[in-house]
Amino acid sequence: AVIPLAAEGGRAALRASGKLAEYQHVIDTIRRFGGHKTKAAQSLGMTTRALRYRLNAMREQGVQVQF
Repeated sequence: AVIPLAAEGGRAALRASGKLAEYQHVIDTIRRFGGHKTKAAQSLGMTTRALRYRLNAMREQGVQVQF
């Protein structure tokens, strides 16, 4: 069954939790490859350049990016 979300507050919370899950997945993948960003980027299906930009965006959002 689909549970309706409360108007805008629910959507915003869902987006925020989705972003946090994405960020955690990126960090977990880098850790899985022992900090090797090229291998992590390949596993994530992105270029190392895209990964670098993603990590910078995460830092700008206040996410602790440590491997």
